[in-house]
Amino acid sequence: MRLLFVILTLTLTITAQAQKVSDLDKYSIDTVRLTNFNAKKVIVFKHNDATFYLDFAEYKIAVTDFKKTYLKGYKRRLDEVKSTLKNAKLQLKKADTAYMTQQDFNNFGVQPMEKFIATQIDKGNCAVYDNNNSPLTQIIRVTGSFIRGPLNAWAGRRYYLPGQDKYILLVTTSIS
Repeated sequence: MRLLFVILTLTLTITAQAQKVSDLDKYSIDTVRLTNFNAKKVIVFKHNDATFYLDFAEYKIAVTDFKKTYLKGYKRRLDEVKSTLKNAKLQLKKADTAYMTQQDFNNFGVQPMEKFIATQIDKGNCAVYDNNNSPLTQIIRVTGSFIRGPLNAWAGRRYYLPGQDKYILLVTTSIS
């Protein structure tokens, strides 16, 4: 229990410390261009200051890959991720769009969805809308890292809306 508390504290501290690009020791910035998104069945996911439109077929593949990774030792987390897929399938029986929110992932963390969204952005295989429901044609991707001490380091990617200082998506590659 103590270890879990320490890990959560470090995660929150590192996330809070590293919001702006200037907080990173090393980083590269590039622009991801989003092309015309087209999918037969769509998942709409509201996260932070953006709404992501994602291909359901790609999500099914990602959940299958996640199941393979977490097959041993993480049954509860695996069951919860599978439940999001089941919920989406139920919604898609009635319409071509399924809706997911942060609440769907609060019990076990949104990290699997964040990695999936980041992959889709990197491929240009999604649509992203801002809070004004305006479609975006580009996303700013910052890949970087920082080291503040022996147990205070982070590496990963952040995704920003153009002209914004606060990231809309954070994907951690490594943390200590």
